[in-house]
Amino acid sequence: PAAHFQTSSPEEEALVMDLGQSLLFGTWGMGLLAIALASVQPLLLPKLNLLKEIVEDRNAGSGLVAGAAIVASALNIAAAMQGHAPGGWVGALVSMTLAFALGQASLAVLSRLHRFVAHFDVHHEIQHDNVAAACTLAGAFLGNGILLYWGLHGDVDLHRLLWSLTPVGIAFGLSLALMPVVRLVVTRLFFDGIPFDKELSVDRNLAAGILELIAHPLLALIVV
Repeated sequence: PAAHFQTSSPEEEALVMDLGQSLLFGTWGMGLLAIALASVQPLLLPKLNLLKEIVEDRNAGSGLVAGAAIVASALNIAAAMQGHAPGGWVGALVSMTLAFALGQASLAVLSRLHRFVAHFDVHHEIQHDNVAAACTLAGAFLGNGILLYWGLHGDVDLHRLLWSLTPVGIAFGLSLALMPVVRLVVTRLFFDGIPFDKELSVDRNLAAGILELIAHPLLALIVV
C-alpha cells in the first residue's frame, strides 16, 4: 500500500514558529543580561570595585546599589524585547540590542548626574560603608528602570530614528525630573527644615535612605 504522509496543520506550524521565536529572543535576552551584569561596575558604578567591596569588605551599600542596577537593567531588557521592528527576526534582534544600549546609557548618565541632586558623591559614601547614601542611588536606578520599562520598546527604526528615540528621551527626562521631586517630597513630609543631604552623608540616617529608596519606584509607578 502507498505510504500516507500527514502534513502539519497551520496551527502546529504557528506553534513551532512561536516556540522558536521565544527561544531565540529569550536566549538573546539572557545574553544581554550577561552583558549588563558584566558592565554594572565599569558603566554604572565606575568608582567602585564591586568584587572587593562586596566579597572582601562585605559592604552592604555596594551590594544594594549593584542589585538595584541589575534589576533596572533587567527591566530595560524586558522593555527592549517588546515592540515590532522592521526587518524580520534579524531586524528585531538588532532593534532589541539598540534599545538595550540606549537604556543602559540612560542608567549610566543617571549614575553620574545623581551627585548634583544628592549634593554629595554617593560613590565616595558607598566606599566608606554609608548604606543610607547607597539607598538614594539604588532608588534612582529602580525608578529609572520602571520608567524605561514603560517608555522603551524594541522597535528602533533607523529610518525613523527621531520617532524611535522620543519614548526613550521622555522616560529618561522623567527619570531626571523624578530625583529632585523625590527629594522634595521626602524632605517636606519627614525632614522639613532639616538638611536632608546632611542626614544621609554625615548622620548616615538609614531610615532617611530607606524612605528615598522606596519613594523613587513608588513615584515612578504613579507616573506610568
